[in-house]
Amino acid sequence: MRIVNVTVCFGVAKERLAGKPEAEWQQLLDFCIMKAICLQGLLPKILDSNEWRELIAVATKNRLKSTTTDAFEQKHIPHEAAHIHKETISLLRKEYNLTLLTFDGGDTRGPYSVYTVHVTTADRKTYFCAAEYAQLKHSPRRSQTSQGANANAS
Repeated sequence: MRIVNVTVCFGVAKERLAGKPEAEWQQLLDFCIMKAICLQGLLPKILDSNEWRELIAVATKNRLKSTTTDAFEQKHIPHEAAHIHKETISLLRKEYNLTLLTFDGGDTRGPYSVYTVHVTTADRKTYFCAAEYAQLKHSPRRSQTSQGANANAS
């Protein structure tokens, strides 16, 4: 997996991208920002603020512009999630004795529960594979009249 310390991204970008096109620099910067959003809990809406735009302008000496929240939510984050999922599946295909599914459900404050699916290897490494929101729908209890009708039918 591609994991880089978020705090060193600007320094790394300066070294790696000296003399390279701004498009490559923008790509690395967006990758670092995407990791800050996903790994550090940075709220994506901050990317559209004037303070964030100023930070990017100062950090890049006005060479790059801040990428919008929509671009991260609709393009960068889903693309990276698909990449990580593909790499995880590829890695798990090489393993034996997998515990195929472990379901972990938890309630949210809304009408939905979140269920996650994990796969565990023989050496007890656990990999996240999927998450689903599920709306809880309780089946109605059978009324006395329907129970009575069923009992009389037999």
